[in-house]
Amino acid sequence: MRNLLLSALLVALGATSALAEPYRLHAQDQLLVRVVDWDPDANGLAEWAGVSGEYLVASDGTLQFPLAGTVTAEGQTLTSLQEQLAAALGRNAGLDRPPHVTVELVESLPVYVLGAAQTQGAVAYRPGLTARQALALAGGVYRNLATADPMQMARIAGEARLAAEELRQHEAERAAIEAELAELEGPDTPPGGQLPADADLRSRLQVADRVARNAQAASLDSLQQLLRDKADKLRQQIVLRDQQLADNRRDLEGIAELKEKGLAVNARVTALTTAINDIEAKRLDLEATLLMAEQQLNEAERARAAIIDDARSDNLQKLAELEDDMAAAAIRLGTADRLLTQAMLAGELAPEPDAAEQPGFVVTRATDGTPERIEAAPDMALEPGDVLEITLPGASAASPRPVAAAPQPAPLGQVAAADPGLAAR
Repeated sequence: MRNLLLSALLVALGATSALAEPYRLHAQDQLLVRVVDWDPDANGLAEWAGVSGEYLVASDGTLQFPLAGTVTAEGQTLTSLQEQLAAALGRNAGLDRPPHVTVELVESLPVYVLGAAQTQGAVAYRPGLTARQALALAGGVYRNLATADPMQMARIAGEARLAAEELRQHEAERAAIEAELAELEGPDTPPGGQLPADADLRSRLQVADRVARNAQAASLDSLQQLLRDKADKLRQQIVLRDQQLADNRRDLEGIAELKEKGLAVNARVTALTTAINDIEAKRLDLEATLLMAEQQLNEAERARAAIIDDARSDNLQKLAELEDDMAAAAIRLGTADRLLTQAMLAGELAPEPDAAEQPGFVVTRATDGTPERIEAAPDMALEPGDVLEITLPGASAASPRPVAAAPQPAPLGQVAAADPGLAAR
């Protein structure tokens, strides 16, 4: 008992000393430096705008700072760097007393967690970060999904069920859009579609859009036919006016000859001339009306064609978006299927770890450019850029951890084995 208390005290003292130790800068640290001085004219502090800002410690451990030149930052504490920068700025700027300089650590290189961690990858570093804390940020020790977290299994199975249902709906919508595109490509668009009794809201909207579009197209077809009939009648009236003009001109020529011989009076010539002028004026009106009718007919034909073109364009755009949604749903379904399969496979191969077993920590740290492996205690303070490997006692190649692969669409059979709700679909 005494030994246990002594060990706990030593661990606590080690953690306290690690936290009490001031942070020393490393290469690739991002720093925020503020330089201020007292301005007697403004009766307040004035920041050096051209100097204050964020700076990066170079890979060789140096810091390039205006008016201070090259400063060795690696290995220094924030306080010592502040004092060095303040002295250099005051000296190089010719000031009686150095300005006030503050240095804050913005960001450091992360710690990379590997091995038997729940989530492998980079963990954000902060001063005083220990190996145990980095493991906690990585989700703790890896737990077999199939046995340790049934709620997670149920969640993944639910995601697979939702993805399968979404994929089914997308396939039905794609079939409806492709059928509508086939109708639009045909010579004539049918007047409307029959609505099945079990149609969903999206199908009802599609049918409603189709009915509205066909009604608009039918209205334009009726307008075109009306304009064609009007144009035909105008052409017939123009032909009639041409015949009247020809008859009156022949009569006028005959009267003119009789007048030259003294056998006709001027009143007859004047009457025929007036009649010809009236007929020509009416003919011009008919031609203007015919031209207007033809223009309206062309506009109706263009509007009729635009309805089909717009519908085709909208459906093609919907189809393109639908293909993306289907691909995403297929990927989610395949990922969930693969996760469930790997979790069940891992549950068959790997025994559940003993809760009393403590993980091991191995730190790989670059010292003078050479990687060095260190058997670390749980409360060992880490440094930026360290690689922390988590090991478990008794782990072997026979109990592999599932590795996420590139998601591919997969059949529902494997997912349904983990979630009976899918089998019913």
